[in-house]
Amino acid sequence: MPACPRTGSRSQLRSLFFLLAGLLDRFHALRYSLAAILLVIGCKMFFADWLKETIGPHFNLVLFAFVATMLAGGVVASILPRRSAR
Repeated sequence: MPACPRTGSRSQLRSLFFLLAGLLDRFHALRYSLAAILLVIGCKMFFADWLKETIGPHFNLVLFAFVATMLAGGVVASILPRRSAR
């Protein structure tokens, strides 16, 4: 029998959370990226109808690309060498 979609997605999100929580020690800028991602997802929940009218029927794909870009930006910012304080 296939797993319930709601239960399956919850366990996947929980796994993703623990994966990202473990990476926070290695990537210092990831914390800010994750905060911005949570803000975007929260705004999407409130303004879903308006976003669908404004962006179009593929607004989820646009927001996914935005979230992926923010996540990648946080990783890249963490990998780049930090400037030394003078």
